[in-house]
Amino acid sequence: MCTHVGVMSSGRLVAQGPLAELAAGDGPGGGTWVQVHTPDGARAADVLTGLGLGAVETDGTRVRGSLSPDGPGSGNGASDPPAPEDIVVALVSAEVRIRGFTVQRASLEDRFVALTGEGFEVAH
Repeated sequence: MCTHVGVMSSGRLVAQGPLAELAAGDGPGGGTWVQVHTPDGARAADVLTGLGLGAVETDGTRVRGSLSPDGPGSGNGASDPPAPEDIVVALVSAEVRIRGFTVQRASLEDRFVALTGEGFEVAH
């Protein structure tokens, strides 16, 4: 069983460490995110930002924010992110209509692509 991994790109080591730590890393392509599907995207983004989620993004009906306290774009210095159920309560209290809510964790493949810029094709 693999417990540690190293990620190489074009002959150089770009990351290494325990498998779980690397996959959940706070760098590019890592961490834990919540995603809300709603017709009230701007209001939902304001709620997520107010709760201290980092890197809040919206495309109008889909809003995404980082649950990793020191993850990409967070800058909030909080030690514990809000629990997903508390996020839903805050959204409903702000009268955000929720069509869907998910918690997403980055996969090792997501991290590999983010670290190397490569998919399944090998760089030459």
